Amino acid sequence: MLRPSLIIPRIRDLCPIFAGRVAAAAGFRLCAEEDTFPAPHAFVIPVPDRGDNLEMLGPLSSIIACRVAVVVAVPNISDEPGSEAGELMIDARDELLRALIGFTPSEGYEPITYAGVNDDLDIRRARGWVQFEFASSTDIAGLAGFQGD
Repeated sequence: MLRPSLIIPRIRDLCPIFAGRVAAAAGFRLCAEEDTFPAPHAFVIPVPDRGDNLEMLGPLSSIIACRVAVVVAVPNISDEPGSEAGELMIDARDELLRALIGFTPSEGYEPITYAGVNDDLDIRRARGWVQFEFASSTDIAGLAGFQGD
C-alpha cells in the first residue's frame, strides 16, 4: 500500500479543484453518510497490495505492487441527470493525473502510474462519486532492511 500521508499533500498542492479538501480514509465514511461536506473533495485510501505475479529478486527480496485510491466527490445538485458531475469528474481526474503520474512518493518506490478507474461510478442526486486508482512498486527487501543473497 502507498501511504496516504505521501499522497495527500501533493494533491492539496497541485489539484486546485479540491480547494485543499483532501483527507485520508478516516473521513470518508462520515462524508459518504452525511453528504454535507463542500464538494468537490477527495479521500486518499490505501488499496491492498497485489500478491500475485510478484517478481522474485532473491530469497528475501521481491517487487511488490503498491496501490492507492483517490475517491472523489463532486456536486450534482443543479443537474439531476448527472452531466455536470461527469464533467467535474473529468476535470478532477485530469488534475490528479498531472499531480500524481511520475511522482516518486518515497525513496525506494518507482514513479506512480495510473491504474484506472473503479467501474462502480455512483451518481446520486446531491453527489457524484468515483474512485481513481494509482500504483507504484518497491523492492520489499529494501523496505524491510533485508539483504537477499
